[in-house]
Amino acid sequence: MERNKIEISREKIREQLLEVLAKNIKLSDKSQLDTNSTSFSTYFINAASYLVSDLLFYNSTIYDETSLVSAKLPSSIHNWATYLAYKPRKAKPAKAKVLVDIAIDRSFVCEIPYLHKFYSNGIIFRSDYKYIVEAGPVSYKVISIDPKTGGQKPIPYDTYSKNSKPHLVFLVDVTQFDIIDEYFAIPDLEHFEFFTKDIEIPSTSYLYDVLVTTEFNNTKYQWTENKLILSYPTDRNFELAFKTNNQFTIVFGNGIYGRQPKGLANIKLYITEGEAGNVLPGAINRIDSISSVYPLDIKAINVEAAKDGVNEETYNDIKRNAIINLTALQRLVSEDDFKNANIITDSQNISKCGVVLKRSDLTTNNIFVYVSLHYNNKIVPTNTIPIVVPKNLSNVPPFYSFQHENYEWICPYSIEIKEKQCYFHNVSLKRTLPIQLIYKRSETPISNIISVKQTYNSDDDTYILTVNSSVKSENTVVDQHITLYSTNKQYNIQPTSVTNSKLLYQFTYKIKRYDLQYITNIHITNINKQTNTEDVIYQAFINYSKKLTEQFMFSDIKEYDSTYNIIYDVPVILKDYWLSLDDKQKNELLNYLDKQLYEISVSYKHKLLNSTIATKFIRTYGQLENLKYSSPDYYVIGIYNNSNDFPDAKANSNSYLAFHSENSDDVNFEQSGRVFLSTGTEWIPLEISRGTLVKTPDNELYATTGSRWVKPKYKVPMKMIVEVYTSHNDSSLVDKVKQTIIDYLNSLDAQESVYQSRIIDRIMDIKEVSYCRIIYPEVDIIYRDTAKNLTRNELLVYTPEQIWTEKDLIKVIVRYVTSE
Repeated sequence: MERNKIEISREKIREQLLEVLAKNIKLSDKSQLDTNSTSFSTYFINAASYLVSDLLFYNSTIYDETSLVSAKLPSSIHNWATYLAYKPRKAKPAKAKVLVDIAIDRSFVCEIPYLHKFYSNGIIFRSDYKYIVEAGPVSYKVISIDPKTGGQKPIPYDTYSKNSKPHLVFLVDVTQFDIIDEYFAIPDLEHFEFFTKDIEIPSTSYLYDVLVTTEFNNTKYQWTENKLILSYPTDRNFELAFKTNNQFTIVFGNGIYGRQPKGLANIKLYITEGEAGNVLPGAINRIDSISSVYPLDIKAINVEAAKDGVNEETYNDIKRNAIINLTALQRLVSEDDFKNANIITDSQNISKCGVVLKRSDLTTNNIFVYVSLHYNNKIVPTNTIPIVVPKNLSNVPPFYSFQHENYEWICPYSIEIKEKQCYFHNVSLKRTLPIQLIYKRSETPISNIISVKQTYNSDDDTYILTVNSSVKSENTVVDQHITLYSTNKQYNIQPTSVTNSKLLYQFTYKIKRYDLQYITNIHITNINKQTNTEDVIYQAFINYSKKLTEQFMFSDIKEYDSTYNIIYDVPVILKDYWLSLDDKQKNELLNYLDKQLYEISVSYKHKLLNSTIATKFIRTYGQLENLKYSSPDYYVIGIYNNSNDFPDAKANSNSYLAFHSENSDDVNFEQSGRVFLSTGTEWIPLEISRGTLVKTPDNELYATTGSRWVKPKYKVPMKMIVEVYTSHNDSSLVDKVKQTIIDYLNSLDAQESVYQSRIIDRIMDIKEVSYCRIIYPEVDIIYRDTAKNLTRNELLVYTPEQIWTEKDLIKVIVRYVTSE
């Protein structure tokens, strides 16, 4: 019986039971059956009808919720996920940089408060910091203040003149979210009584964070989201239970499992629009008024697209990922495990990777994880290639140039060649960047940095940073600390030793290597204890060990001939791209490579001991090589331009052939390029849909456009031609279409098929577009089981690919139509 569908009512079930009973006692009609003659018969019929009806209802609704696969209620799905130790992904807000432009006609001081609102067509963004703007007659100053630490930082700014009036411009960091505040009094509770509060958010938004505080006897208390079953009676914890998509229940403790709440409560609901917050450049174009002594002419606009907005996990994804997480047992073993590693190890860093099992036998799994690199919001042109080297060569220097597929590539690593394997080392590990003075808060510096020495102690896996400085006066007492700024936190480290010799100070710090993996910069601060003034100095820091690189960057070596060896899977960057970078950009990119390597390696902590794993680069530039390995819809025995040339149908039973009317480079086919099937007696035409793949005896792959057959050969970044129809004269339409295509391709995983219908759907979501078609590429780009049937030699040189494009490569043809 089909679930969620009640076939018949209780009365109809009763009628059916009576018919069966009448038939069994050989009555011609159920009307002849008198169930009133005995109370037992009446009871039996009624009871059976009720029972069957209840079982139907149970089977169609409640029973579904007893299984994760069939569950439909949000509360059931989340409860099952929790039971299976899987934590569903929450929505993430988009982030953007907004250019604030203030016209200056007099001196002023103004403040952009923390959480100040910016708008994009009703979508709210809020400032991440508090900003103080000072405009004097000849000087300007913009300072950001961190609301959590109170730390201040000068913000770069620029000025220009418009209509003889100076303008001050600077960037403000904003995040897309809004806050819903709920205040209520907590009633008097019985002993051991749980207290619950239902909350609701707009149906189009996602809940990504909850902040709960209570106030009792003029004291405020912060509450933490945690499992009540694991809480002590004194723990101020609460649970968030899901009811529907936009309805939740907050559950407080009962004095046994978590503390009972008292007094007044405040619940702050942080809601976001998720992916809808990833707005285009220029979409954020309004700012709330700011307080100032004089009215200000202030404008705001985002110069780049907002990014990083993510929707919460769908219920279908929760079901799928919870099962994946359970079956993997927190280990990375099979190819599928590595493809789902971001689920299994709770790490989003390798969600876009291509994973290839290069070799698997009784002793080891040799798994390569291919990553794409992004720098300055663009994909870096990379590849992983084989190279041939002399047998007597033991080292290849970094940035050596290699020729492959008509392109020149450089390997950013030095290559150490051993007997059966080679290892890649990042040369940036040997560099120590010079100290640079960024700014002084005091007008008179209290100290000068003489030298900074950085060493690594392998015994306890720490970096030792020794700072020598001098002070200006013998009476100055200096305190010094180091502040580490990372992507999500900052913290201070006090010196492990201090040496004071007259006007010279030496400070030594010990820092664990793994404490530094996400560090972006370091501030060393000298503080004058008498005047409380300070000097802040900046030091770029290299923080990865050679051992870590060796562990996850290696390749196999095979004999090429008597003189040469071949090294497979050498990670390379396009040489022209590398040469286009300045020294600072090259250094940032090298450090980013190290950071990416570490983040991915963290996901390997659950791998089996018999698995060897190497990290390589996805092919993001040049000819797409793997489309030819896709499994076709039909293997044809030949292509013919005359039906009289067809082979004998009887001898080729269940075989396919292709037919076209004339020879040409594009293999034009008559009647949309027909494919015929042999029934054993004759060849009959098949209905072929657009995008169908066929493979010929010479192993060539063809796809049909509906009017002709083409070989799916493309390069990345990919050229695209799109035609759109509109009745609006919108100058930004072309840019919107291009950005939509780029966003869609960026959302794809490595070597994921590109379907034209999905691109068209995205473009049609643009309100100004009434019709759209894709002219080039002519067909869907299909990757289907590309690595499944490769030979050993083909697998050794196989590298996953990433399809992407750039605005300059997209041609948008706009056709204007008259609106009716």
